Amino acid sequence: MKTRFDKGALNLAVFDQSIKGFQGNLFTGTGFVLSNAGEQSVRGVEWDATFSPIDLLKLDFSGTFLDPTFDSFENAPGPFGSVIDRTGDTPNGIHDLSMTIAATLNHSFDNGMEGYLRGSFLYESPTQIVPNFAPIGDLQAQGFTVANTINGFNDTEREVKTFDASAGIKLENGMSLQVWGRNIFNDEFLMSAFPGVAQPGTIYGYPNPPRTFGANLRYDF
Repeated sequence: MKTRFDKGALNLAVFDQSIKGFQGNLFTGTGFVLSNAGEQSVRGVEWDATFSPIDLLKLDFSGTFLDPTFDSFENAPGPFGSVIDRTGDTPNGIHDLSMTIAATLNHSFDNGMEGYLRGSFLYESPTQIVPNFAPIGDLQAQGFTVANTINGFNDTEREVKTFDASAGIKLENGMSLQVWGRNIFNDEFLMSAFPGVAQPGTIYGYPNPPRTFGANLRYDF
């Protein structure tokens, strides 16, 4: 559905997707294993809305809501060489809810200068990011000795709460200056994680970029 009105617009999509024979290449700590899920499905809603209550202010609101499931995934490769049944589990790395809220303020000055101020917030709900995660109880049932370091699997959920902002001004002669900040509140999370190479119980992860500030100077001619 798409609609446009005097002060904004709204796009909305509802979908239901199913993939049979879904394949994934998983790293188990000693090598890669090509896994085949019998079926994976996801239902969801996606929206994108804009609203301008006044001429110089624009508000944006977009996001997705997802309900992913392994409908059938028997004999899935797990950590430390284990074999697990992931039927009914949620695929890793897919958050249930993500949304972005942004506001942009634009202004044209009498002397020909143009300026803007923008802020945006990104939220992604918690999701497990280790592809071959298995509950500790499932491993113990298969006779694996669970070391304390395996608790790292339970700590590899990713939740994103980042705020970015920028401001800029453009002069009539073509000179423009922009200052910006990314991840201003220094939100910390792992972008991805995987079992350590030949080190059972060890988890490696890549952290997100830290708080960063910068400035851009540009001249158009």
